[in-house]
Amino acid sequence: MIKRILLLFFILVIIKFDVYADNVFGAGIYIGSPTGIKVKMNLNKINTLSSVIAWDINQSQMYVSVDYSYNFVYTVKNENTILPIFLYTGPGIRVMASNNAKVGIKFTGGAGFKFSDLPLEFFLEVSPILDVFPATQFGLNAGIGFILYFL
Repeated sequence: MIKRILLLFFILVIIKFDVYADNVFGAGIYIGSPTGIKVKMNLNKINTLSSVIAWDINQSQMYVSVDYSYNFVYTVKNENTILPIFLYTGPGIRVMASNNAKVGIKFTGGAGFKFSDLPLEFFLEVSPILDVFPATQFGLNAGIGFILYFL
């Protein structure tokens, strides 16, 4: 059931946002804690929605997070090269589902590099987490990865 809802959500997102700009929607790999798939949608030049979907083999649990981020875009200029580097930060929510589900709020911060001539982005991020259900507990997620934009 959850898979169908996620698929419907992504189809609606693709239909809604594919007319606005290049590099609107992409997916890639998130390596760290947890390791899984990262999906990202650029709402405009400075606001994004992203999600990490993973399966933790050691603890047999599903991990899903959704973040809203604000991007601070910088360009480093050299003689013939322009490097688009950006920092991002924003709130999010995390759900870990297994026999004992956990729900937490998180605040993600990171840095990324987006190629100007390729639909590819590399990123590094850290997310402190405050679990609020079933008990209050602090945690931390961190990872690196890439996103390949196809819309």
